[in-house]
Amino acid sequence: MQGEVSLRADWQNTVAASLGYRGFGSNSIDAVILSAGVRISPKFFLHYAYDIGLSSLQTAHEGTHEILLTYNLGKRIGAGLPPRIIYNPRNL
Repeated sequence: MQGEVSLRADWQNTVAASLGYRGFGSNSIDAVILSAGVRISPKFFLHYAYDIGLSSLQTAHEGTHEILLTYNLGKRIGAGLPPRIIYNPRNL
């Protein structure tokens, strides 16, 4: 297992930037993560991340690019659903 911590800053719910660090021990130090994002429309947000390797594994993951497209439905999933009915034959 490996821990990761990051600090994210948002500006006017339009642009985001973050700085992260992965690995918290002498045996697990792994990478620094730089990322940024921009709102494309009210429902879409585009994120980009880049890893800077610090460990001996850097030859395998140095220069890793990650692209994430987030879609917001505009409502909570499951909101407005009735509660689940539990049939209990002891209380009939």
